[in-house]
Amino acid sequence: MKKGQALVIVLLVLGVVVTIGLSIASRSVTEVSVSTTQEESARALEAAEAGVEQVFGGIIAGSGGSGSLGAANASYTVSNSSMGNGPVYEIPFRMEDGEVATVYLNGYTGNQFKVCWGKGGNQDPAVEVTLYYSVSGITNVGKAGFDPLDQYGFAGATNGGCTGLSYDYSADIVLTVLGMPAGGTPLFARVRLYRTNSPVQMGVVAAAGANFPTQATDVVSVGQSGGTTQKLHAALLNWDLPIMFDAAIFSGGSLTK
Repeated sequence: MKKGQALVIVLLVLGVVVTIGLSIASRSVTEVSVSTTQEESARALEAAEAGVEQVFGGIIAGSGGSGSLGAANASYTVSNSSMGNGPVYEIPFRMEDGEVATVYLNGYTGNQFKVCWGKGGNQDPAVEVTLYYSVSGITNVGKAGFDPLDQYGFAGATNGGCTGLSYDYSADIVLTVLGMPAGGTPLFARVRLYRTNSPVQMGVVAAAGANFPTQATDVVSVGQSGGTTQKLHAALLNWDLPIMFDAAIFSGGSLTK
């Protein structure tokens, strides 16, 4: 009888030991798997960042390309596409108070376009639009301001009005009203935001039948390491002017003191 009890106790102890052993082994395998995944994820992210840097550095152009990071045992594939080359361009960043965004108009065939701004947030920001255009090789400037609250001496703004886009306000920018005569060539417009406490979304809509030229490059970089993939999405804007340009003296030729 004692031998039978001893056998039962031994079997119970063996069962507990085996259970603990399996649990430790399972946990070790899980930790190794998690550690491997984390390491591969970091390598894949590093590769994706390298792909974006290749585009921003001008090494990868056109529709995209691929490469690898030998030391990190990872690879990347980059695809590029044009942004803004159509009837609608939404600025790919939210604008702060006083910040400026440039809309390129070289080759634009419309006689006007619409500026749209604000998507909720209980704010009523104002915008200033500065049009740069060329007449007989001489660069000229025209300005207009729009404000939902009718302040600053600006013109009023329209509630909504951007077909297909859910913006709070809009304003029509007529090139001739800003001073560009028939035969003039629009170069670019600078849109400045006023009176806001938080970032605001903005966009532009072309006149019927017209399209904007390419405004930026949409970059998608996918990094791969082992079985892990990381994707980065970035916008490479066209070359732009510094914010103080609009307050500086500009001349296409020499200056006379």
